[in-house]
Amino acid sequence: MTPGGDEVAGRGNPPGPSASAPPPSSAADSSASLRAGSVLLPPPRASTTDTPRRRTSARHELADFLSFVRRPTLRRGRKRFPGTSTTADWLSGLAPARLLMWLMVLWTINFIVLGPLAVDVADTSGVKRAPSMLPAYYMVVWAPLIEEMVFRFWLRRPAGWPLYTAMGIAGFLLGPGWGLAMTLIPLGASRVAQLMMTPPAKPWARLRRYRRRFPVYLHLSVLAFALLHLLNYQQGGAPWWLLPLLVLPQWFTGLVLAWSRVRHGIGAAIALHAGFNALPFILLRLL
Repeated sequence: MTPGGDEVAGRGNPPGPSASAPPPSSAADSSASLRAGSVLLPPPRASTTDTPRRRTSARHELADFLSFVRRPTLRRGRKRFPGTSTTADWLSGLAPARLLMWLMVLWTINFIVLGPLAVDVADTSGVKRAPSMLPAYYMVVWAPLIEEMVFRFWLRRPAGWPLYTAMGIAGFLLGPGWGLAMTLIPLGASRVAQLMMTPPAKPWARLRRYRRRFPVYLHLSVLAFALLHLLNYQQGGAPWWLLPLLVLPQWFTGLVLAWSRVRHGIGAAIALHAGFNALPFILLRLL
């Protein structure tokens, strides 16, 4: 086993009584000279290619989110999990500090601004919230998984969106159990067969069209996600033009989740969705 760098650099030059010792030339001797107070030239500046990538700051992520809302793009985030594209899609963006920051953003905006506005609209229009009797695992685990697969998984995998959407709807209707498993097996097998088939003659043309229309697809998915949550209300005779105001919190949450899915992967979006659902579930059970 090789010792430290100082000992390696000192091999072949044992200390002796000679007065004409050569000046220090190794990195270790230079360090010793610095400790002794010698004046040395500054080290050469590292090249830009060797400079490590800076950690993405909270300010940068917030600015990137606002830019994404104005002009959605398929650009990935800075930090990606090493491995295959599938592994990176599920494991990137799971840093606890980053997830906690975005949970604080979602809770603050929804519970202080958009949530009270939706409650005022509901009280004014006579709309009542439907009672929720869903178990904890459904709200915190199952619903985030299914909703992300239906509304956001295909944003980066558009080729299989009909099958992904069908699998998500089956999971939503059937719930966890054998019925869902027997439904997903043929759907998954058909997707595998589709991937093994000969690719289309002009796949890049299709991808270019998707990139060009991506902002429309993304905002439609966010709108559909928000409108789905109108099922949480007993609408009564409320005017139709007031209904979108009831789901402003879900609309904003959908934008954040879509940004997280595109930039950091589906795993990050599911984790953020689950964390966001956890607090309302706790509050509903306590009140």
